[in-house]
Amino acid sequence: MGTVRERVSVLVGVILAILMQIVLAPSITLLFATPNFMLVFCVIMAISIHSNVCIVAGFVLGLCYNLIGTGHLGLMAVCLLLISFVLVAVFSVIEGNHPIVAIPTMLISFVLVEMLYALLCIITGTQMSFFDACLYSALPNVLYDMVVALVLYPVLSHLFAPGAQTPHATFSNVRMR
Repeated sequence: MGTVRERVSVLVGVILAILMQIVLAPSITLLFATPNFMLVFCVIMAISIHSNVCIVAGFVLGLCYNLIGTGHLGLMAVCLLLISFVLVAVFSVIEGNHPIVAIPTMLISFVLVEMLYALLCIITGTQMSFFDACLYSALPNVLYDMVVALVLYPVLSHLFAPGAQTPHATFSNVRMR
């Protein structure tokens, strides 16, 4: 299921994502676009850790997103479960999360999740066409999620890096000028 360090870092990431979605996301909404911090955290976790813990975290984050938001219960949970499963499978084979690979992967993941979410919302009864859902909901959210991911990726990839140690400041490694 993962090492203790992976489980703790995923738990910290899940709590941060939920808090940021509740507190920060409504404050920085632009027109119809709201950042999906839970999607960003889920994708970065799956790219960085590529453990089964990320799949469970994706499902939990999706359920929390649906409980916080106005969508049908379980739609985002399915979307985040699927994308985290695919990313964990792909990145466990690739071994590594270099930014040249991670950034296009994040963009593709955001597009797939937002399009799937729009399609599932239409199937479950939302009164809008697929074109309107993509143009007015999915596309602005993808762009906003990508901006948030570009800001958060360096910090979160360091937090989720396997075997990363927090450097401790001691007198031997601090130099004064």
